[in-house]
Formats: sequence, C-alpha cells, structure tokens
Amino acid sequence: MSDNDFGAYPSHPGEVLKDEIEYRKISQRKLAENIVMSHTALNEILNGRRSLTTTTAFLFEAALGVPAALLLRIQLRYDMQMAKSDKKLLDRLDSIRKKQLFSDLRPYRITSVMFRHCALIYNRKGIVRE
Repeated sequence: MSDNDFGAYPSHPGEVLKDEIEYRKISQRKLAENIVMSHTALNEILNGRRSLTTTTAFLFEAALGVPAALLLRIQLRYDMQMAKSDKKLLDRLDSIRKKQLFSDLRPYRITSVMFRHCALIYNRKGIVRE
C-alpha cells in the first residue's frame, strides 16, 4: 500500500455533513440554531476549516442521524492524511526514528500490556478479566 492510504485526497467530515444538509434542504442557520452552535462555527466545520470534536459529532448525530462514530472516523482519517503531508512533522519523526532509543521495537509489534488493554476495551462480553 502506498503512503496515501486513504484515497486521492482526504475528505473532511464537514464535506459529508454539507452534502447531507444540502440534500435535505436544511439551511446552515437552521441547523446551527437547532444544535445551539454559532453559524460561524458550523460554517467552518462544513467548509473543512475547523475539526469535528466528539461533542459536535454527537450534536450532528442527534440532529441529522449521521452516526457520530462514522464522522469521527472520517475526521481521524483526514487528520492522519494531513499529518502525513506535513513536511515538518515527517522530518521530526524521521529524526526520532534515527535515534533508535528502543532498538528492539518494531512497528508491527504489540506488547502484551497493550494487547491486554485493547482486549479489555473491545471485549464487551467480559471474557477477558483482570
């Protein structure tokens, strides 16, 4: 897989929301009033100039029925793609990797502590116990 894991260009969740409200013929002002958000803040989200937060994702879910988890995954992918194109960050990461402070670590290796933590979070049936 290439460095561009998420497609030709990253999609901001605001694009999805903007398409949705246009399709439903809901005005930005009406939506802003409904979710008790300033029109300016809403417009910035819809135009990709402001990130979606967990709180705002839940507000959109309540108003439009678009799942908050979906919007947050889109935001995460957008943020990761933007970070991958940030030259300053890439240089910093390269510098850190060159130091090799922990030579035994590999990118794909998950420690037993991390695995146990993830298992506790994702196992909703309670099979994994402390």
